[in-house]
Amino acid sequence: MRVLENLDIAVPDLSTQKRIVELSALARQEGRLLREIATRKEQLASIILSEAAMAADQKEIAQ
Repeated sequence: MRVLENLDIAVPDLSTQKRIVELSALARQEGRLLREIATRKEQLASIILSEAAMAADQKEIAQ
C-alpha cells in the first residue's frame, strides 16, 4: 500500500476537466441521437415496404 501512497497522479487543470465533461456529454447525446435515427430509419423502411406490399395487392386485385 505504501507504493500507492507515493504515486503521483497528474490531474488536468479545471478548464481541461470541464472540456472533458462537455465532450463526454456530447458523446452520450450523439449516441442517443444515432440510436433514434436508426429506430426512425427502421420504422420508415417498414412503412415503405408495407405500403408497397399493399399497392401490389391492390394491383393484383384490380387485374
